[in-house]
Amino acid sequence: MNRWHWSWALLALLLTWALHTQAQVAPVRDFPEAALRGRLVMGSPPDLNMDGRPLRLGAGARIWGTDNMLVLSASLYGQTWTVNYRQDASGLITEMWLLRAAEIKLPRAAASSANNLVSEFPSFTGPAIGSRYKQP
Repeated sequence: MNRWHWSWALLALLLTWALHTQAQVAPVRDFPEAALRGRLVMGSPPDLNMDGRPLRLGAGARIWGTDNMLVLSASLYGQTWTVNYRQDASGLITEMWLLRAAEIKLPRAAASSANNLVSEFPSFTGPAIGSRYKQP
């Protein structure tokens, strides 16, 4: 009779373990609002192509893998990924996240071929800077 108690306990333990492992679904990560979506083709670091445009990684750029751990840029050489990324003011990529299948399905703004910077100042149509233009 004691043997049956151990077998039921073992069965309960295995069932609990099986349900626990099924419940561990990777959550969707929160990305910054300023992050853009792109198709990365990694060249020789720090050079890369994002949606067919040549870009570069900035100094100290962080690349987060699908497991949310840091990835070395050299390990991505020649690979193609769908990513979310952030750029600094000079256009260098400072952060990049390699996306999981569930994250790719979520909508995100993509970078266009035009500059993403928006100026709050009206466009200047006067002569080039450095000329001797004087206002009347």
